[in-house]
Amino acid sequence: MKTTCHAMGPRPAALQNKGGRDGLHGIGSGVAEIKISAPGGDTYRVVYVAKFNEAVYVLDAFQKKSPSGSRLPKNVQNRIQRRYDDLTVARKRQGLQ
Repeated sequence: MKTTCHAMGPRPAALQNKGGRDGLHGIGSGVAEIKISAPGGDTYRVVYVAKFNEAVYVLDAFQKKSPSGSRLPKNVQNRIQRRYDDLTVARKRQGLQ
């Protein structure tokens, strides 16, 4: 995992500064992902929300195992949606808009 973190380079800082969105792909509802290719051919994804002023929220991080294209499996899509919904509820409880 250390290699994967290194492979991300400056992208997390760019998210925090709301700049340099190179290599980032939106997947809807203000949710986006970073695709990371690690040495050895492994691919990892970090799914996050960066539209709120107070933080960048990571909804999921996982190794992409399916060789069948870039589409996310339905169970992963559902997990991300559930976490996004939970985040929305938690932010409302805290008085954040």
